[in-house]
Amino acid sequence: MRPILNYIQLVQLRQALIIAEEGSFIRAAKRLNTHYSQVSRKIRALEESVGISIFTRRGNGVTPTPEGADFLHGVRRVITDLESVLSLANTARTGTSGRLSIGFYISMLDGELCDIVKQFIGLYPEISVQFLEAPRSDLAVALNNNAIDVKISTSQAGVGDSCLPLWRERVLAALPIHHPLATKSTISWEDLATEKIILRRHEPGNELRDLLRSSVGEAPEMQIVHHDVGRDSLLGLVRKGDGVALVYETDTGIVHSEIAYREIQANGHMARVHHLAHWRSDNTNPVLKRFIHLLHERYIFVGHKKILR
Repeated sequence: MRPILNYIQLVQLRQALIIAEEGSFIRAAKRLNTHYSQVSRKIRALEESVGISIFTRRGNGVTPTPEGADFLHGVRRVITDLESVLSLANTARTGTSGRLSIGFYISMLDGELCDIVKQFIGLYPEISVQFLEAPRSDLAVALNNNAIDVKISTSQAGVGDSCLPLWRERVLAALPIHHPLATKSTISWEDLATEKIILRRHEPGNELRDLLRSSVGEAPEMQIVHHDVGRDSLLGLVRKGDGVALVYETDTGIVHSEIAYREIQANGHMARVHHLAHWRSDNTNPVLKRFIHLLHERYIFVGHKKILR
């Protein structure tokens, strides 16, 4: 025996609901822009398929039978659910709902990445944004394995076959407030050559170490110590006088009264790192395409004006 559903068309169910609303085959046919006889035949076929009389026919119109009323109530619920499912599928296809996974190792306490995410969620509130904060080596693996959709990192850590330049961020020295260098408005890389520099063992510690060495060289007086700690704990070590830390500008959102942040300059230019977005070109997630489009608008062109900072 073939399932009853094989004999039922969605158009029949919709017509049955409209007939119940209009109370008349003729008025329903006008609303459907079709002929009365076609509507009548489809409903008769529907009744034969489900094995009940859905409507009681009278001279002045039709009304649902008790069994028909129950049937139509169920049909209305099914069609509403179906329309909801189709709507969700359409928004997922167009990238207005779904999931986006972002990998990073910079601070989200403040700054550009925080602003980007807030803007994206504001534009697409139906999208779920998830985060992975990890060292760059772990992020590279996650991106290659499609565990994350996009990776935000500096230009020194390029991963993925698609890349978009984003913002530039200052590198600062975090000093105890009573440190001699804290009396300066800006300091040079050479000022740090005789200091004890403390860095996080993981990113961005290794990148800042490489930047320091490329700027100062192998200064014999300089001591670089890596600690397996987070941002708060690293700044706590600065506060107690354990050394000078190199941090990104976004880390200055963590305010301590006993810590001074000073710009580092070389040849009259502020020390900066350039952040980029990396993603796989074979990633078909439509939400990712929405996110990359937002990054293009925010960092590449507004109208015809380039705004790379």
